[in-house]
Amino acid sequence: MIEGPKADGHNVFFKDPFRTELASQYVYSLVHHSKRLIRNDGSTLFGPSNWEDIESLMSQSIDQTTNMMAGKRLADGLHLAARGSKLLLLMFQTEMKDVNMINPKYSSFEQMPLEMMPTVKQVQAIGTRGALKIAVKHTTRCLVVHSRFILDKEDYHTGGRISQIENFHDESCMHEATECFENLGSVVSYCAYLFCISEKIALDDPAVLILIRDEFDIELQHCLDDLPDRNKTSTKKFTKILTEYFIGSIRGDFSLPLFVGLNKLMGYAKDMINLGIPL
Repeated sequence: MIEGPKADGHNVFFKDPFRTELASQYVYSLVHHSKRLIRNDGSTLFGPSNWEDIESLMSQSIDQTTNMMAGKRLADGLHLAARGSKLLLLMFQTEMKDVNMINPKYSSFEQMPLEMMPTVKQVQAIGTRGALKIAVKHTTRCLVVHSRFILDKEDYHTGGRISQIENFHDESCMHEATECFENLGSVVSYCAYLFCISEKIALDDPAVLILIRDEFDIELQHCLDDLPDRNKTSTKKFTKILTEYFIGSIRGDFSLPLFVGLNKLMGYAKDMINLGIPL
């Protein structure tokens, strides 16, 4: 789920969406049943063994597609990335399904059975602030690097880019890149919730909102610097579109305060009113 299928008898990994899909179904099933698969010490049998496992799943959309501009290899790499990000999100959802997600301000890690929550345990071990920043970084990179597949055609044009979705592999890239980005956005929501638990604050507290905004701005600028030169007008439009997509990706049932707070902080309150979202 991290490197892709392995060649029989060789330490060589390769992209094979059929094997990846089969492995995914087994792994997702293990996650769903993980709370019933308990060792003698009370820990679960399934979950990440260290933080590197978690970050590897976050970074696949870039790591598995380096130097790939289009075609089957890119589609296969994004397929693996989408399945990996879904696995990570599913681990968070499964481990925290019994947690009161209404207000992290009144929750604590002392109340959580961390031996049965291996993903949450690794986030706490590395530090919730650092984990949230890393999640924002990888989500931003996925959005920018694969923006020609994630953004709508109209948004490409408005942002000064031209969509060139020409074949089956490009359509696959659109589906897989979008799924990966949306999964990572949800992971940001869970990391933000865990950060708020550690800080004893609400999801719309300025401390968490500013942290996310600043990390997004920093990574966005780094990514834009690596893209082909564009004029100031198109860059400004493109930045606005990317920001809107990023905020939209972290909108969920429990994270609505985070979504609303980021819209206010990043200057999109008027757009929210136009959409009928109360402030």
